[in-house]
Amino acid sequence: MIPFPFLPIVAGLALASSPAHPHMTKATIVPGVKGKVVVTYLTVPYNPDNVKDLEPGFVFSAPAAQVKTDMALVAGNVKIPAGEYALKARLDDNGKTWSVMLVPGGENAKPLILPSKPFAAAKTDSLLVSAVINGYLTESMGSTEAAGGVAGELRISFGDLHTGFAFVEAFPTDHK
Repeated sequence: MIPFPFLPIVAGLALASSPAHPHMTKATIVPGVKGKVVVTYLTVPYNPDNVKDLEPGFVFSAPAAQVKTDMALVAGNVKIPAGEYALKARLDDNGKTWSVMLVPGGENAKPLILPSKPFAAAKTDSLLVSAVINGYLTESMGSTEAAGGVAGELRISFGDLHTGFAFVEAFPTDHK
């Protein structure tokens, strides 16, 4: 029998020698002028056998992938209100192109399908969500348009899937 004071040491050694779990929680944070966007997700190992025969319209639900924004965003002509969303990707009806979807919580919630575009990147061995900050927009003198804050791209990579969407922080017209 192992004496009690040594039990935590033995248990710690057993855990340290076990293989690492392939799922790790990761986060991507985009700071804006009026708040931030936080994307959290679990890494998932890529297995090409699981994705080789996907049907058009297939929706990829990344495990625990969530977008929380406390500031309004605009992606193309799609307005993204502040809130919490599940992050998903949908294969188009031709089975060729992926679109990023943000799905709000609640019953009968309509997903926001964002104008997405592929980008060039090396094949990844697990799920990766990243952000590119392109800068911060400022209001022009005499402009009637609302000013914007942070501008960037949110990108999803999973094996050969590389898609993302451009966004800008949206200010209401009465933001001053």
